[in-house]
Amino acid sequence: MKYLILITMDNKFKRIIIVIIVGLLVVLFSYFLKYLAINYSISIPCLFHELTGLFCPGCGMTRAVYSLLEFDVIGCFKNNLMLIILLPVFLYYVIKFIYFFINGLSIKNKPFFNQKIVLFLLIIAIFFGVLRNFDYFYFLKPI
Repeated sequence: MKYLILITMDNKFKRIIIVIIVGLLVVLFSYFLKYLAINYSISIPCLFHELTGLFCPGCGMTRAVYSLLEFDVIGCFKNNLMLIILLPVFLYYVIKFIYFFINGLSIKNKPFFNQKIVLFLLIIAIFFGVLRNFDYFYFLKPI
């Protein structure tokens, strides 16, 4: 009987359920990774930092995301300030993708990413990556 209900649902409702399930899985997976990092010291190393000793724009990003999962905005700032810049843009594109997916719209015929926004973020990332390696900008280094 439960399979009959899924068959009779319209496509838009099925897509909404898929988005909810995928969102929950992403959150659960994030908490699982955090659990591994805390209890078993399993974390994602920065290859750039390991090879050069310098901080890349993404150093501390995982810890910043973990801080946001706990609603610790100050911890997020301390680990990677750039996440605060990237988060609104990331959320915009996630919401845009979800809207396209739920409504069955194709992104093949239109450019999905705005090239000016991507170029702006790339320039900011490079600038941020250079500044966080100077002692004067110690507050940009991850904790």
